[in-house]
Amino acid sequence: MNKIRLLRNKEILWYSACTLLLGLMDQRRGSAPGNIQILFANLIGVAVLGILIPSIEKSFWRSKGILVQGAICAIAFPVYVVLVRARGLQTELYITGGMNVVIIAFLIHYILRNRKDIFGKKELYLPGFGIIMLMLFLMLISVNKTVWPGLYLVLFACFYLIGIPQENREKCMLGILCGLALWFIIQQAIALAFRPYDYLRYKGLYSGETQNGLFYMISFCAFTGLALYAKEKKMKKLWITGCFVLSAGCVSLLLLTGGKSSLFGAVVGGAVGYLLYDLF
Repeated sequence: MNKIRLLRNKEILWYSACTLLLGLMDQRRGSAPGNIQILFANLIGVAVLGILIPSIEKSFWRSKGILVQGAICAIAFPVYVVLVRARGLQTELYITGGMNVVIIAFLIHYILRNRKDIFGKKELYLPGFGIIMLMLFLMLISVNKTVWPGLYLVLFACFYLIGIPQENREKCMLGILCGLALWFIIQQAIALAFRPYDYLRYKGLYSGETQNGLFYMISFCAFTGLALYAKEKKMKKLWITGCFVLSAGCVSLLLLTGGKSSLFGAVVGGAVGYLLYDLF
C-alpha cells in the first residue's frame, strides 16, 4: 500500500526535491563565500531541468538525436573542463556555466523537436511571457553590461515554452508548497541549533537580515497556501491548524528580522489567503 501511494505521489516528491534544491541554492547564495555563491547560483539550470523532467516525453531521451547530442557533450565537456583548469579560470563559474549551456542545448533540442505542439498552445501568447522576456532583454543592454541575464532569458523562455502539463499542475503546485515547507523546517531547525539569536535583527542562516526576512515571507506564503489546499480538499482540521501555527511562527520570526519589504509581502499574502479565500 505504501509503495502504491509513493508511486502515485512520485511527481509531488520530485517537485518537492527540486524546490529543496532551490532553497539550498538560495541559502548558499546568501551566506557562503564568493566561490561557493557562484557555484550554487549557477545551478539554476539543473533546478529548471529537474522541474521540467516530468513534462518532457520519455521517448525524447531515447531518440537518435538526443543520443548523438549526449555523446557529443560527453566527449566535449571533459575537454572543456581540462581547458578551464589549464588556463587558470575560475572553476566554479566556468564549469557550472558549461553545464547550463549543455542543459539549454537539450531543452532547445526538445522545443525544436516538438515545435508544432509547443507553439500551438494558447498560453504561449499571454502578455506576461512577452513582458518577462522584454525585461530580461533590457537587462542585457543596460548600462551594467552583464551577460548573466542572457542565461535567465534563455532558461526562462525554455521553461515557459515547455511548461507544466495540465494534468501535473496541481501536483507541481503541491510539490512546490511542500518543498518550501520542508525547506523552512530543515533550515530553521539548523538555525535554532547553531545560530539561535545573536544580533539585534535576526539573520538566521543568512549573512543579512533582509534575506532572512524574505525567507520567512516565502515560508509564510507556503504554509498559507498549504492551509488553503487542505481546506479545499476538506482534510482534517489538524492539518489546517498545523499550517496556521507554522505560518504564524514565520511571521514571528519575520518580525525579529526588522525587514519592511518582507513584512509587506506577508501582509499582502495574508490578506489574499485569509480575506479573499476566507481561510477561517
